[in-house]
Amino acid sequence: MKTINISCRSGNSIIAFGELPELIRVYLPSERIVVVTDSNIYKYYKHLFKTISFDYIENSNVPFDEDTSIGNNDSSETNLITDKIIEIPAGEDSKSFETIEYIINKFIEFGVDRSYFILGFGGGVVCDITGFAASIFHRGLRFGFIPTTLLAQVDASIGGKNGINFNNIKNVCGIIRQPEYILSDYRTLQTLEQSEFENGLSEIIKTALVADSELYDIIEAFSDISNLQMLEQIIFRTAMAKAKIVESDETETGLRKILNFGHTFGHAVESIAKISHGRAVGIGMIKALELSVKLNNLDPEILIRVKKLLIKFNLPYEIEIDQKPLIDKILKDKKKESDKMNFILLDKIGKARIKEISIREISNNPEFC
Repeated sequence: MKTINISCRSGNSIIAFGELPELIRVYLPSERIVVVTDSNIYKYYKHLFKTISFDYIENSNVPFDEDTSIGNNDSSETNLITDKIIEIPAGEDSKSFETIEYIINKFIEFGVDRSYFILGFGGGVVCDITGFAASIFHRGLRFGFIPTTLLAQVDASIGGKNGINFNNIKNVCGIIRQPEYILSDYRTLQTLEQSEFENGLSEIIKTALVADSELYDIIEAFSDISNLQMLEQIIFRTAMAKAKIVESDETETGLRKILNFGHTFGHAVESIAKISHGRAVGIGMIKALELSVKLNNLDPEILIRVKKLLIKFNLPYEIEIDQKPLIDKILKDKKKESDKMNFILLDKIGKARIKEISIREISNNPEFC
């Protein structure tokens, strides 16, 4: 088991990497847990919640085999993870006030009080929603995550950003509050489709570009996505890079802004074109690199290298989209401050800078789209 500790003003967070049964035993409370998950995750892991004891989990491969039948186990009614499950629809559309209302109603139905621990078990959407719901119910419950997608393990579960979308604007409502634990087992990635691996790789590339040039070299040499042991090393290094940034600037007043590299344009594309977050961020990174070449004297060869890397991992780097709605979305982005927008530009691989650009300049120049 390996761990990363994040110490922040809103609380401390532990990211633990290992095998899920051991992580559950060490970190999760033995009772008074509510699990929030989605319909995709629940079909793979429902046996963890209602019928399997910790002892049984330790001696089986059940968490990673949806077809395994546990039969009648004599100890199955003791030491349960929980029988209080909140299942939400899978997908980005669940990041809404309607879903939050549903979850809070379930909290009330379950008799949840401030002694409960709320566990988000799933991908980035589940983590965002769980953290937000837990943070506003009874003015703040303890919560943590078991991230089951690559994107969630390297990005969405880390850093305390919890929120939802509103009026088709990404993450415009939310709170920064740290999960107590993030329990990460790379074996949960075995259930992912190829496209979900690609989504996560986009965020890994982003983190490497702004914060870790050696990680970028490792990714550039990485070719076999099915090599989960190699991927585990990349996940840990990416999480470590993000954790350091978050610890130094939890509330995103300075350095943490660099983690938004590619996201201003990417979030707009994601909302309009209805493509996945990782694919939209890939397109957004190329736009940010093009601006970095023009406005920040970035070596154009880096732009070429990143395009080749995105192609290798089957990620898009451009899209046909109308300029007017794109500009409208960009100008509603939460990174807007007064009459300026913070854009993240690259100096070189592993080093980024924050550049304020006026709203007028963005509106009048098609190069920003």
